[in-house]
Amino acid sequence: MRVSRWVCLAGSLGLISGALAEQACGGLGNYCDGTGASEVCFIYSPEPFDAGMPAVLKDAGHDAGPPPDGGVDAYVPWAPGDGGGCFAAPGAFTSPTCDPSDEMAPGCGGGVDSGCGKIDPKCGDPTTCEPFIKNPPPDMGVDTFRMRLINLNAPPVLAKSPAIQGTIVTAGVDLPATPSSIQPVAAACGENGEGLFNWIMRVDKHADGGASIVTGGAPPSSDPFDVGYCFLRGHVGGTPIAPVTLPITFLPSSNTFSSQPYPGTINIPIFLPPKDGGPLSAVILPISALAVSDTTISDDGQCIGAVNNNGSSKQASGQCANTTPVGQQACARWHSAGSFAGYITLRAADSVPVEALGGGSLCVLLTQMSNGENPPKCSAAGLTAGDYCSGPNGTLGTPGGCKDSMWLAAEFAASAVKVTPDDVDSGVPLCNGGTL
Repeated sequence: MRVSRWVCLAGSLGLISGALAEQACGGLGNYCDGTGASEVCFIYSPEPFDAGMPAVLKDAGHDAGPPPDGGVDAYVPWAPGDGGGCFAAPGAFTSPTCDPSDEMAPGCGGGVDSGCGKIDPKCGDPTTCEPFIKNPPPDMGVDTFRMRLINLNAPPVLAKSPAIQGTIVTAGVDLPATPSSIQPVAAACGENGEGLFNWIMRVDKHADGGASIVTGGAPPSSDPFDVGYCFLRGHVGGTPIAPVTLPITFLPSSNTFSSQPYPGTINIPIFLPPKDGGPLSAVILPISALAVSDTTISDDGQCIGAVNNNGSSKQASGQCANTTPVGQQACARWHSAGSFAGYITLRAADSVPVEALGGGSLCVLLTQMSNGENPPKCSAAGLTAGDYCSGPNGTLGTPGGCKDSMWLAAEFAASAVKVTPDDVDSGVPLCNGGTL
């Protein structure tokens, strides 16, 4: 049976999802219902719907086309959320499948706007995660991805800010619907973003020395589909940018992996739209002890998570975008299957100017404690107003503690893209030691 996620109401267990629900509901039919201790599996078949199907399932959507493996086709809704956010305590990861939306809300799965479910073919399969290339299965080669969703879960000042999440992060991750001087090649991929926040990764399950992930930022791509992306290896605003390699461990007989914290700092650039024809600028996230947790690659190697274009709605321009505020999505467009976290020292954040703050530092944004200068930086008290301690000698510290850092956590989805191999010249100066 082809499924994206199992959701099951199993007697006294209540609502469960993922592997536990698969174990409880697996072996049953395309759909099932019951009372008392028996299961209610929120899985259902393509049309025509069975007259005996529970009413909550009749109004939902369904997969298009037959399953590739010859099995029984079925559509699986995402776990109903409560409309609230997904937040991480200092030192903790968010669940990689935390879902702030409510996929059982009216209209979900049935097409919020049918026009937004139809994307350009070069955007990839809209029933999976819109992969731009065909990765090999994880056991058979190296998989390359670009994050298509980054939901900030910590610190609260970022996670609970629609302006930061929507205007900077989501708009940067989403691809543009129309060509621009930065990205001449665009397509109707159900998004109306800027394509300026590019976090890419290369996952090798059988690398020499053990499984590993290479991850880091990338400059904006001139053509996300045919040219793809390259790891930024250069300087942005005087800050050195380069990818890092993390050893990873896969769960037995699975495509789910986690890593230990990186013993250093990775600088991730978020490029900003140029003003009045000027040059690109960037906000740099200096993340220390970056680690990934419980991140699952699809069996075919194409996806981390999935897309639901019914979560988009048409704007006045006729373009599609998910414009619902953070934490209030009735139907989420992207569903995550990965999680990452680390910390940002407030001293490092104080050296990162944020254009949206008039050049004020990232530390001021994180702590809301300014020294009153122009442009503002953190006050002395602000430099110790974090929620995490970096620990002695740069080692991972403890929640609270010396409070010289802020814990950063996020969940993500990603789809297959072309990433230039390390031994190939991408032709992009910033990927070859260039400076912005």
